[in-house]
Amino acid sequence: MPSSRSLPFSNLLARQQASSDGSSYTTLLPPNSLLSEVEKIVGEHGFDGLKSKQIINSCGSGMTAAVIWLALQELGVNSSLYDESWTGYAMRPESKILKDE
Repeated sequence: MPSSRSLPFSNLLARQQASSDGSSYTTLLPPNSLLSEVEKIVGEHGFDGLKSKQIINSCGSGMTAAVIWLALQELGVNSSLYDESWTGYAMRPESKILKDE
């Protein structure tokens, strides 16, 4: 997708240990860590610009992009979820698909 950036949703999550039973659960990273992960993608000076851009979250099937949407909401960035995601986009004959060679 033109102008897209890759931010794996797993980079925004932290595994937490439950009580003594040994089970675990996953949460979003704390805000400062979320910001750090996003800045790796957009650059340190690009984060403030995100708030004025139309950000659309996408993934392969529409499920994991919701994690990125939530993380951006936590950081005060309003964004949208493209529920058709890559699968639907790639099926359209008019779609521009850029390949990094």
